[in-house]
Amino acid sequence: MKEPSNLFANTKPKNNFFSLSDKILVSIVTTGLIMVLLSVLSLIIKWQNLPPQVPLFYSKPWGNEQLAAKPLLWSLPVLAVVIWLLDLTLIRTFLKNDEFLSRILAIFGVLAAILISITLVKIVFQVGG
Repeated sequence: MKEPSNLFANTKPKNNFFSLSDKILVSIVTTGLIMVLLSVLSLIIKWQNLPPQVPLFYSKPWGNEQLAAKPLLWSLPVLAVVIWLLDLTLIRTFLKNDEFLSRILAIFGVLAAILISITLVKIVFQVGG
């Protein structure tokens, strides 16, 4: 009698992201990185024009409570990079077999990077002139 073949014997886990074969995923993640780099570049360019106190905490009441020290603006790109690296780590380690969830995570990461970058660029160009 012939033994039933194992359907999963020759299957290997997918790792499309790091083999660069999933162009959609790579372009989404690259977009997030570009947004972070553009926000850092805008901060570097406008740094000298920024006052010592800048509005950062928009959820607080208008006035001095919204102001923060200028170096605290660097926390926004750092936060974006941390989210981006966490996103890459999750894609790489936990969800490498699930292309759909990997793409959803990548979209979340790029949306976070875009929103953080827009916030930073808006603050820098409105306050820095």
